[in-house]
Amino acid sequence: MGLELPVVAEPHFKAWFPDPLSLFLREAPLIIWNEPQEIFSPEEKALLQEEAGLAPLLGPLPPGAHGRPEGEGFLALYNPFPIEEMPRGCLPTPPPWAGEVALRGLFPLLPRLPAYLGVRPRVDGGYYVRTPENRPLLGPLEDGVFLAGAFSGYGVMAALGAGELLAHWALGEDLPSWAQTLAPGRFQDPGYRPSWAAAKAQL
Repeated sequence: MGLELPVVAEPHFKAWFPDPLSLFLREAPLIIWNEPQEIFSPEEKALLQEEAGLAPLLGPLPPGAHGRPEGEGFLALYNPFPIEEMPRGCLPTPPPWAGEVALRGLFPLLPRLPAYLGVRPRVDGGYYVRTPENRPLLGPLEDGVFLAGAFSGYGVMAALGAGELLAHWALGEDLPSWAQTLAPGRFQDPGYRPSWAAAKAQL
């Protein structure tokens, strides 16, 4: 449509591991390790320190490793240092270490998972798209055109409420008082210009 939106994209990756040892309970919910961690032992760090591409992974890493059961296996997701880029397609290319880093990120939650070190997972991914203040774009773009997007990493949690709000917009119904704070038109207000630096400080 030729519209420019105030968003950036971060590639994120997920790894699917088979689980023949049933180490990830089938009835488990989505689980998240919300503490900083180190994923390599001192002995492993000594072996890996000459690998320049791995250097950022050898120290303390931020929170955020998460996983859940999927089919006959489980998904592991951990992107400790996401970068911003312009999407070159729907599927970004994962780094070669993405699967093992995601698996290791779950070790504090499921300490038997090291049994799967050396297993080659299926790795793919996509983009987390976000606005400067990490709020979605939810509402009308122009006459007859509505947008629900830029949900960053919380789309699963926001989906039901976002769909309901977008339906109110599309049907011309009464809106909650906070609807305008998510509408794409908020960026047309000269007084509403959150900076990228401030948004990153909030994340």
